[in-house]
Order: sequence, then C-alpha cells, then structure tokens
Amino acid sequence: MNEIDVPPSVWRAFVQVARLRSFSKAARALSSRQSTVSTQIRRLEDQIGQPLFARTTRSVRLTPLAEHLLPVAEEIVGLQSIASARLADAPLSGQLRVLASAPLFAIYEMHRLFARFMRTHPDLRLTTRCAPDEELAKADPADYDLVIGAGNLPAHGAASSRPVRRERLRWYGQRSGVTDPRRASLVLLSPFTSAVRAGERHVAVHADDLETAVRCVKAGIGVSLLPVAEAARFDLAPLDGTGLPAVPKLDIRIVAPEQPGPAATALRNQLLHWLRERSRTEEA
Repeated sequence: MNEIDVPPSVWRAFVQVARLRSFSKAARALSSRQSTVSTQIRRLEDQIGQPLFARTTRSVRLTPLAEHLLPVAEEIVGLQSIASARLADAPLSGQLRVLASAPLFAIYEMHRLFARFMRTHPDLRLTTRCAPDEELAKADPADYDLVIGAGNLPAHGAASSRPVRRERLRWYGQRSGVTDPRRASLVLLSPFTSAVRAGERHVAVHADDLETAVRCVKAGIGVSLLPVAEAARFDLAPLDGTGLPAVPKLDIRIVAPEQPGPAATALRNQLLHWLRERSRTEEA
C-alpha cells in the first residue's frame, strides 16, 4: 500500500462509523451531514484501494482491513485532538499513582491513553493498579493521586469525588440465536450491574473482568449490561429490556485531591477529554 495523505476530519469520520456501525449516527456524532461522512469514507477507500465497510440498507459491518486499521485510526485521532495542548505542556516528572476500576479500564481502552501519556512524559513514573470494584470501595484515596471508578467512591479528607460522565447502559445478548429476555440468565459485571435487582432471576455468572463477561454472553450463557457507546465493537445483540431487570443509572467518577499536582492534573484532563470524546459515539 502506498503512503496515503488523509486529513484529520477523514480519520475522525472513519473512527465514528467504525464504532457506531452507522453513517447517519456518525454524522450526528460529528455534527455533520451523512453525505459528507460518506464522501470522507469514500475518499479514504479510494486512497487505500479497498473497501472498509460492507454496507446494506440495514447494517454497516467492518471489513477485515477496517478492523485492522481501527486501532491505528483511533491513535491518530487521539494524538491530533491533544497535539496543541501537548506542545504547550512542560515535561512532567516524579511519581503518579492511579487506582482504576478494572472493568472500566478495559471497556474504555484506557491503556491507549495511558501509553501515550507515558510516551509524552518519559521522566514520569506512572503506576496504575486495576482492581475489582469491591476493592475500590474500600480504598483510601490518600494512597493514590487519582481514583477512577463508578458509583459512590470514597472521598476522604482533602479528596473530592467528581462525576465526569453519566453512562447509558443497555442489556445485550448473543448475536447468533434467539434470546428470550423473559427467561434469560444474567451475567453480572461490576460496576455496570452493581445496582441491578435480580430478584428471582437466575444469575449464571459473576464476572470480575470484561473479557469473561463478553465471552459468556457470546456463548449464550446469559445477558449482561454494557455501556451503549462501547458495546458495538463486541458484536452483541441489543435487547429491548422487556422482561429484564430495570437498567440503573451509572456515574463515572474521578477522585483526586482538592489541589492535585501537575501530573495528576494533566492526566485527569486527558481522562476527561478521552471519556468525552468516546461519549459522542453513543447510539441514538
């Protein structure tokens, strides 16, 4: 493949269509027109010389090439979004300790953000601990510079708990086969299902990590709650909720000292931007 010259707007359009599996939803997320998004994708496909999406009147699916290209495109978009701010940043040093909800860290792909942050500030010693949500509830924020989790995180002493995003959740089942929501077992994954009232519903799996929960749903063991904005990439079937437990509200929070240091402030700002950008891909 020859070197391609792709402007930032085209990469953003590709990422949105790939995440949402929809040209119309991508246009809304970008505050653009569907015809403009279609033209941008066609321009990228013309340069590459291969199709990126298999389109029908009712669905949009990624080709193998698009699956391979998506992580690179996301990296490009992220770097473009923060390039100006990074150029103005002074190099950071010292130590930065972060405690994060393991499922949240995985589903929002925070490893991509953290990797870029570490490359930008090579003299900074960033240590991240990913833990189950039950452990986060017992943690002392004084032991960390940032705590990333959901629900009512502890905020002791001079630490403050700041809600940064209201997550929209939905029940999902396996793509193949037919799921009867009235009889389906549950696959519970904190923090998304922490407030679910199962009642007499059978709980088939209590999963500690995202990969286990998704694999169980794909295998047909049960259904689970996942963020709408992130679930498309797992190729699961959204359910209408009929006969399933009520969907709770979920707030994503960051706990930090009242006066965080420069490194904690920089990473917190990057996290806010990261979550805000990803929320724009949410399904209508």
